[in-house]
Amino acid sequence: MFYKYSLLAVLVFIATFSKAQEGEIVFSEKVNAKKNIIAVNVLNILNNNVHIGYERIIGAGYLGVKLGVNYNLIDKSAENNPLKYQRDFTTGLDFNIYPAGQGRVKYFLGPSVRVGIVSNSVVETHGTNKEDVTYDYWGVFFTNGLVVQPTQHLYTSVQVALGVENFSAQRSNLITGPVLSTEQLGGFVAVNVGYRF
Repeated sequence: MFYKYSLLAVLVFIATFSKAQEGEIVFSEKVNAKKNIIAVNVLNILNNNVHIGYERIIGAGYLGVKLGVNYNLIDKSAENNPLKYQRDFTTGLDFNIYPAGQGRVKYFLGPSVRVGIVSNSVVETHGTNKEDVTYDYWGVFFTNGLVVQPTQHLYTSVQVALGVENFSAQRSNLITGPVLSTEQLGGFVAVNVGYRF
């Protein structure tokens, strides 16, 4: 039921803010702002992942829709991962609401959805057998963030999210037994650096 209301809230936000006037966005400092942003989450590099996002600013600059893709290119094992799960591949949508529009330093908030495939190493309870288990993953989050744009094209932002994550094992195995599904409190932190065009 919670997810139906989350989807409804996202649709209301899009309908409300997409009615704003189309045209050139102007910073309060009289600098023309572009409506396209491509950025990389530099924190994910520490976790052997590459995360690239594309955001489109809609209307007069009060709403942004961001599509992100996260892929593990280097190390497929979850053993040396500082997080509990290794994100093999995830993608998602962020609906960023900018209450004060666009500018050099602006706050944003909004809902975020993630889906993908993750894995971790599971150790048998009474032994030393270890097996990598792959999970189908989804998460629903509420995000807050801050954009700092020192020049017309250089884009930086910090984003913090908190929400619910679900992990469902793709198959049963000797260690976990039957297919395991669990929901838990989760979140993410992103430090994005990119180009606005």
